[in-house]
Amino acid sequence: MKRLLALFVLLWAGAGCRDARPASADGAAAHGESDDTWQLVSSGADGESIYFSFGTMARTARGTMLTWSKLTWPNGNRKAIGRLEYDCRGRWRMLSAASYDPDGNIIDSKTDGKPSPWYDIVADTAAQDYQRVVCGR
Repeated sequence: MKRLLALFVLLWAGAGCRDARPASADGAAAHGESDDTWQLVSSGADGESIYFSFGTMARTARGTMLTWSKLTWPNGNRKAIGRLEYDCRGRWRMLSAASYDPDGNIIDSKTDGKPSPWYDIVADTAAQDYQRVVCGR
């Protein structure tokens, strides 16, 4: 479980996708308003890809943004889905996460209802790009 959380933090924070660039983030956000399918947001140099479900994004009463995100690896042996929260002031946290094998069996999960700590979004990383997509800036 700690390995899953660490992997998500590295990849969503941008360390694992340091060379990743959004796949038309502005276009994806515009298309996502009425689309509940997964849309590619970025791909890393190692072939991992991160998708968001723009149609399921929601603003909370506290003003944060919730989104579902999916991470896939190029070998197809594993994928992961996470529920993320952005405060739109430079921080994000994970609410839940699960990784699956190709047959859909859960390999690891974090679904205990306790969010991760807030993580700062580092400038010039993929995480900053994701915040722009989710928060619209």
